[in-house]
Amino acid sequence: CNTPSRKRRAVDKSDRYAIGMLSGTSVDGIDVALVLIPGGGGNVRLHEFLTLPYPKEIREQVLAYSHGTAFTAEQHTRLHWALGHVFAQAAVAMLHKAQVPREQVVVIGSHGQTVQHLPEEQRMAGFSTRGTLQLGEAAVIAEKTGVTTVYDFRSGDMAAGGQGAPLISWFDYHYFSHPDENRTLLNIGGIANITVLPAGADESRVLASDTGPGNMLIDALCRHYFDCEYDRNGTIAASGQPDKRLLEELLSHPYFEREFPKTTGRELFGQSYVARLLQRAQELGVQPRDLIATVTALTAQSIARAVRDTEQRLVAGQPHRLIVNGGGVKNQTLMQMVRQALPGVLCQTTEAWGFPVDAKEAVCFAVLADHLLAQKPATLPAATGAHHPALTGKICYSTMTRDEKNRRRHAQ
Repeated sequence: CNTPSRKRRAVDKSDRYAIGMLSGTSVDGIDVALVLIPGGGGNVRLHEFLTLPYPKEIREQVLAYSHGTAFTAEQHTRLHWALGHVFAQAAVAMLHKAQVPREQVVVIGSHGQTVQHLPEEQRMAGFSTRGTLQLGEAAVIAEKTGVTTVYDFRSGDMAAGGQGAPLISWFDYHYFSHPDENRTLLNIGGIANITVLPAGADESRVLASDTGPGNMLIDALCRHYFDCEYDRNGTIAASGQPDKRLLEELLSHPYFEREFPKTTGRELFGQSYVARLLQRAQELGVQPRDLIATVTALTAQSIARAVRDTEQRLVAGQPHRLIVNGGGVKNQTLMQMVRQALPGVLCQTTEAWGFPVDAKEAVCFAVLADHLLAQKPATLPAATGAHHPALTGKICYSTMTRDEKNRRRHAQ
């Protein structure tokens, strides 16, 4: 890792732009946020946001890798670099759309594409092999954009004994906590996760955890049965009925009984899980639309169980607000199920706080990257399980000259 310079730390008091980018476990494209970070403190402002779909070949390769298809070292390397180019194109597209000069953007925070996240410890030659792997070569992004790029956000927390997730909890605490209101932040991506913010709590009382599958199973079944990428507006689930017997079986999975905090991903709820699910549905005679309704209910019920199981951390007598973001918000059937499972909890989306439902995590990684340049830790050990707060990311500096930046800007 390179070390941030004293010169960079000295400009923290000035307003500055930062870009955050990621592709989540749904593997549907790259979310890109351009944010303005005020030099005098206060909340960041989202200046521009866009989502760019993956090229078909890239998406197929990522899904195959994530599902456990054997990849050679050469295939891994080429996909890693290809994703670097795709993320670089996304950043350049943002600069073009926002019409912000490159020299005004101090950093790009590129989370990349997770293909493996292994929070459970296994030993190899006596050493812990817990770890995480995100693809998307940062050197390519820095070279193509001319902007210093931060990457590999999770490893620092994992090296400090944490699970490397959910990193969003630090952002949630600093931007959504309230002195007189209990708040739970819910992100429904491929995997769903929550951040629990008791009214007036300090960092030590924050809890964050994955709850289980979000859109992952729904999307997989839509592809299997209907050749579509997702259940638009939840219309397929709405046309079916959850199978109560199968739903009870799914909710008995050991993951849902594990203590918080916990993390999961395609390693647990990916292709092999879907194969077993399809076989069990066939044995029970569950029809396709009913099966999609069932896994939609599984997502809603596992979210509601996690919210209820963490309520003892909240301040009694204070109102409780659920603030939701992520692609799952667009699934109206899923959101209706969540609301019905959590009576008495006010449910809103991040739109009310100025963040489109797809934008919050990209905003977070822009802010985390800016904090790393200032050598400021940006994790919550209470949420990730780490021994101490960790620096998030590694730095790849750009060596592009001012003349080259100007040439590329005029060429856009």
